[in-house]
Amino acid sequence: MNVIRTVRTGAALFLTASIVYLASETIAAGAWTQPAYRYAFNNISDLGVRIDTIVDGRLIHSPLHAVMNAGFALQGLLFLLAHLFILSLFPAAFKVPGALLAFAHGIGMVLVAAFHGVHYEALDPHVIGAGMAIVGGNAALMLTAAALRSRTPASFLPTVSIALGGLGIAAVVLMVLHPFGYPAVFERISVYAITLGQALAAVRLLRISLFFRSVSG
Repeated sequence: MNVIRTVRTGAALFLTASIVYLASETIAAGAWTQPAYRYAFNNISDLGVRIDTIVDGRLIHSPLHAVMNAGFALQGLLFLLAHLFILSLFPAAFKVPGALLAFAHGIGMVLVAAFHGVHYEALDPHVIGAGMAIVGGNAALMLTAAALRSRTPASFLPTVSIALGGLGIAAVVLMVLHPFGYPAVFERISVYAITLGQALAAVRLLRISLFFRSVSG
């Protein structure tokens, strides 16, 4: 596979990962009507819980939990595949940490899908998976932005991507410590930073492919 095709495939995978996540969340949240799902109150993981229950004072009723769990797992796998496709473009020093962070995110999302957010003890597989996914995903996108900076035509996108990843990691810290309350809001900031970061990575990769094409004639 030539470089241009590799870059475009990575872009397509990143963009598809963002769409899959947003679509699955929107569909699952839309089906939750008794009572209505509240984005500022309910955790994202509440959408994947298979049983009707109460978690930390939140009434859980997610009829399309299977859609959300499929979205969790598929997004994580697409994210991992996207990184594996573009890893050859990374400088040598970035390849191993880039792969490790991408695997952390991918495995974390699969754990989130397989073990549902009912018990939030520190060693619960869902909590471990969520930590791996959120921190690993944001850090991986920050590293990707830094690794591809030299290959990107003059652009502000790498700087924005690094700042966005930093915001995502800061948000998950605030979610855990909750000094301001609203943990669901900070959780969403940390996750949506990854969703938007994937879209920005796709745009950046498409720009790189156009640059390679112009240089190669």
